Amino acid sequence: MKQVLLTVLALTCAAINVMACDVCGCNAVGANASLLPQLNSSIVGMRYSFRDFNSEHPSNFESGGTKTKERFHTVDISGRYIATPRIHLSARVPFHYMTQEIEGQTSRVVGVGDISIMGQFLAIHPDFCSGKTAKHQFRIGAGLKFPTGSTSTKFNNEMLPITMQAGTGSLDILTSGIYTLRYKDWGFNAEAGYRINTANADRYKFGNRVSGTVSALYWWKLSENVVLLPTLGASVDWADENKQSGVWVRYTGGALVTGVVGADLMIKRVVLSARYNPVVWQRLSENYVRAKTMFDVGLYVSLGK
Repeated sequence: MKQVLLTVLALTCAAINVMACDVCGCNAVGANASLLPQLNSSIVGMRYSFRDFNSEHPSNFESGGTKTKERFHTVDISGRYIATPRIHLSARVPFHYMTQEIEGQTSRVVGVGDISIMGQFLAIHPDFCSGKTAKHQFRIGAGLKFPTGSTSTKFNNEMLPITMQAGTGSLDILTSGIYTLRYKDWGFNAEAGYRINTANADRYKFGNRVSGTVSALYWWKLSENVVLLPTLGASVDWADENKQSGVWVRYTGGALVTGVVGADLMIKRVVLSARYNPVVWQRLSENYVRAKTMFDVGLYVSLGK
């Protein structure tokens, strides 16, 4: 049970309705992130994440002044295969349950989201470091997010808002970099991700997205086969404005800064993970969207190298 860190594969949470209001939930920031414990072994697992938002629709829309609440529940099935000591392959399949409350009515979306795959290369492998008390690890990765989720869910015979679909309808490029330093029982982790979004069949393009996380870790060995890893840090997510047919879409994009408070409990080959992200600062959709509660819990099993 060595070198536990977290890889964030930022994935989109919204989809496509070019005629709908864009001021809703996680349109501005990637609210669904897949957290995969980076044990040096092949693993499989699942994670539940919850995000909720309060939105206000500007008065120039037909539904002027309307306030809505969006809640996003996601279960991710994810896994990683160790192809070689330096090359790792991972995949993520999300299942969404999303609701939007507006004027006493609740719309619901249930379905598979956009599946993603990624390959990582260990430019610096901790097992190959010469130092005994300090270990470094540096990973670079690239992958694709496929348009497997539905983009055509309706409610009362009307297309749901762009943020309330299970998929995006676009093929997107994912990149990441993760650096970890462990000195004795202490650790430092820095991550960055960049997603390049493409236009879908309706010529709607979500803004490109940048995310980053820094965190401090402590390796607390409770017994021979039990380790607790508390984590404390901060995360930032920024998204450019969306485009429709090459034209910027107002009330999209934005930035979100959150804290990172969590822990991983490792019992032999099993990892229990939990994270809470308190909001520190936000400006989403020109402040018409406010992020509220965000947390994740996960269960992973190591399959060996």
